[in-house]
Amino acid sequence: MQAATHLKSLQALEMAIRTGSLTAAAKQLGITPAAVGQRIRAIEDYLGTDLLLRGRSGLTPTSELELALNDLQVAFSALGRVSRVLDFQRVNEIHIVANSDWAELWLEPKLAAFRQTHPNIRFCINGEGDATYRTSAPDIRVYVGPGADEALYFDRHIPVTAKDNVRRIAGWDPVFQMEGLPLLHLTSQLDEGDTTGWVD
Repeated sequence: MQAATHLKSLQALEMAIRTGSLTAAAKQLGITPAAVGQRIRAIEDYLGTDLLLRGRSGLTPTSELELALNDLQVAFSALGRVSRVLDFQRVNEIHIVANSDWAELWLEPKLAAFRQTHPNIRFCINGEGDATYRTSAPDIRVYVGPGADEALYFDRHIPVTAKDNVRRIAGWDPVFQMEGLPLLHLTSQLDEGDTTGWVD
């Protein structure tokens, strides 16, 4: 197993213990919970022993991990301080943790054009790229869901109906023809107060 793989596996392990779940660790690392689990399994397979116990109260270290847990936590804390002190050429690097679909389908296709204008800026996206990987906090964190400091965009939905529905509601109220028929929205939009409805 290569050192970089060890580092990512140990980082996933330490983050899972610190946050108490694979899902919370995945959010911090900008990868999927399955990817966190794969990284942890990789180090467990390499060592030939289980390192985490999964129970109703969350994740807890096995006795094998317990012996090394303090050193693991101290090591990643120290790595974070080293990253901040040395700065790892952050003037020319942008480190991003983001939803993997958004990063792959929206961000990465735009980087080629960006690099033509800014050839000296390198990127590290979710731990990979032409910038040096580091363990400290990212410059930008992009995720889907409520609670963001700043929203990049909002989803908007347009009501669409099948032609047969026009026939079915022909005898209904001419103003509120769609009244009583369901309209789909994202759960996060229901509290916004300006959600588009059938009448709109």
